[in-house]
Amino acid sequence: MSAIRIKSLQLSFNAQSRLNFPDWTVDKQSEALILGPSGSGKTTLLHLLSGLVSPSNGEIEVNGYKLHEMSGRQLDKFRKSQVGIVFQQPHLIKSLTVMENLQLARYLGDQQQDDKWIQEIIDHLNLAGIKDRNVSRISQGQAQRVAIARSIMNKPSVLFGDEPTASLDDENCEKVIRLLKQEAKLCGATLIIATHDQRVKRTFGHQLVLKPQQG
Repeated sequence: MSAIRIKSLQLSFNAQSRLNFPDWTVDKQSEALILGPSGSGKTTLLHLLSGLVSPSNGEIEVNGYKLHEMSGRQLDKFRKSQVGIVFQQPHLIKSLTVMENLQLARYLGDQQQDDKWIQEIIDHLNLAGIKDRNVSRISQGQAQRVAIARSIMNKPSVLFGDEPTASLDDENCEKVIRLLKQEAKLCGATLIIATHDQRVKRTFGHQLVLKPQQG
């Protein structure tokens, strides 16, 4: 069964500018990569798949949810219950501790606090030693792990990575990809990463390559 299916997908910005995407399917609990240079629509496709942007034409189905037929309120609910996103920068709330950032993710997702699950993620990502530390006092690598932890706090069915390795050296690039794969499996999520980072290609068998588009 497919986790993601897009068909005849198009996003128009104005009468002269639009993006067209090839038909694509991704199996549940699998891993896939969206590749392409700047301007090919990688991040836009990720936003479409996560319900942040609605298409002008075509179909988007994610785990049975037909995003192209859903209202804004329905898409908000979909994102809270089904989607986790890891960005290039962690975007953590620096005035809060690591633990408070994770608890906040549960709250914003309209989920009851689950201390057992939070502790499992903390242990899984080796964050126990810094869980009570203010986010402004942790390293970049630690912040990246906290961001990954936050992305799976609500046990999403799909985990998206938007250029998560672009600013990392080779060693940390490999670590982040390994962690994303590991945590996606932990919560049974399908993993989709959009990137222009060619170092990531060898670790993903299923790839969608987008080309620059004109008009």
